[in-house]
Amino acid sequence: MSKVKVMYNPVTYGQFRVGETRDCTVRALANVADVPYDKAHEHMSRNGRQNNAGMEVTSAHHSFVSFGLQCVGIFGRTSTARAVRSRTIEGREKAQPGMTLHRAAKTLPKGRYVVLLRGHATSLIDGEIVDSHALSGATSVVAIYKKV
Repeated sequence: MSKVKVMYNPVTYGQFRVGETRDCTVRALANVADVPYDKAHEHMSRNGRQNNAGMEVTSAHHSFVSFGLQCVGIFGRTSTARAVRSRTIEGREKAQPGMTLHRAAKTLPKGRYVVLLRGHATSLIDGEIVDSHALSGATSVVAIYKKV
């Protein structure tokens, strides 16, 4: 019997800038921290993000933490999760078994979270996805950061 695939359609697009692409880390930070897009963009740029380009996962981790978000956990054994664990202070103490986006959405208490996925970052606000497109619930979570 095959598994039923859960898709998450975002409740809202959230913050964005016309003409900017590959800015999921910026949008996730702006939406979760509830700050203007430009402030989040400036912070991520100071931490290594180039315009219209994605951000390396450990740089994104350090950017979220330096902005004041708390790392809830680093999940799984994917190469991306191993990279975050091996290059961060939180890596060893926050290592946890694998998690999917569906499980995160169902089990995290209400709050504002950046969910770092393989190849993408999204916002999870009170159990609802805020993003620019639908996401598969089966997507592997790399790390989760909470606004405190």
